[in-house]
Amino acid sequence: MSGLTGLLHDIATATSVKVALELASRCGGLQMSLSDAPGSALVRAVGPEAASAIVKHVGRGVVTIPMANIRGQRARRARSAEMLARGATPTEVALACDVHVRTVWRVKAAGAKDEERPLPLFERED
Repeated sequence: MSGLTGLLHDIATATSVKVALELASRCGGLQMSLSDAPGSALVRAVGPEAASAIVKHVGRGVVTIPMANIRGQRARRARSAEMLARGATPTEVALACDVHVRTVWRVKAAGAKDEERPLPLFERED
């Protein structure tokens, strides 16, 4: 079909590749309740007709929307760390940086470990 697998493939089958990629772009890496109820997160993301088709094909329940692309991971992690340092929430960071929310938590944990390391008493010049 388009190289999409798993849940994104199912969404593309129920709607279109465009809708599946749009959902992954807007909500990739986040947990979402699959519901076609008016005002639900899925309806807000893809519209009522597409949401209804997705729920009919995939079913109801809470899922993690997969990420659609993998590019520039190091840059996205660095931007994630910058946003966290400025006080952004993990959800805000995940959406802005196109990373999974679990990745944001890992970046945050790594930053906390770096802050605990003692600074060198003297800088070495080699």
